[in-house]
Amino acid sequence: MKEINTEQGFSPLVNKAQAFTLQLFGQRQDGRLLVHNYSFAASVSDKVAEIISEEGVNQDTAECTQLAAWLLPGGYLYDYQNPAQFSQEVARQFFSQNTTEEGLAERVIECIGDVLRGDAPISEEVRILSDAVQAATYLPEQEEKAALLQLERELILGQRFSRSEWPRLLLEELLRVKLHTQYAQAILQPRLAQAIYQTRRSLEKRLEKEDVLSGPFSQLEEKIPQRGAQTFFRTNYRNHINLSSLADNKANIMISVNAILLSVLITFLSYRNIGENTPEILL
Repeated sequence: MKEINTEQGFSPLVNKAQAFTLQLFGQRQDGRLLVHNYSFAASVSDKVAEIISEEGVNQDTAECTQLAAWLLPGGYLYDYQNPAQFSQEVARQFFSQNTTEEGLAERVIECIGDVLRGDAPISEEVRILSDAVQAATYLPEQEEKAALLQLERELILGQRFSRSEWPRLLLEELLRVKLHTQYAQAILQPRLAQAIYQTRRSLEKRLEKEDVLSGPFSQLEEKIPQRGAQTFFRTNYRNHINLSSLADNKANIMISVNAILLSVLITFLSYRNIGENTPEILL
């Protein structure tokens, strides 16, 4: 029997699986995998170690589950939506390079397939790994993880979620999560309930906002600033034109009056001059 440190969750073979996974993600780097990457494998391994230490499982089960934890995420590099087959192939490749005790490789490969396909757990290692995967996916820093998970799916699947579509989808996934070990039910279930509550509240707020924006007066607030600015400038421009027109009219009137006065003055002066110099003309 190979010695395993249940506190750290590592054995010599598990260390090799860790190095194998690190090399795999290093060779086939995919920047779109924001969640299901090497860090995800490390998180699943940590959760497995946490559950193992509380459940008090035997060394065989502990090593099997830790190996599966490190090898499981590899399939996401090949097929994001259906990683089970490729994750199992990654595990087979690892075991072809590393000798193991009889039956261990088959148990690990079967465990990975059962968890990724969502089959009902029939073994202890499947229950432990399933709880660890769910916890690593949805529960640690849930809001940040959810945002990264959304962006990952948008990048890889090429689809854009609306403000309400993503929380609705996430809520459906959270409601489908099932925890199997006693430790997960006692410790992780309350955190899952909190994640469900927060996601539900987020969905309701976004739906309320969409209802307001889609109401009969939804465009009023958006159009007021633009129309108000347009009205302001039109009014100012019209006033400017009117004032200019008034000024022009006033100037024309003043010129006309001045011309009339000047004509009268000239006429008066001319008449007076004629009267003084040649009065016979007036007679």
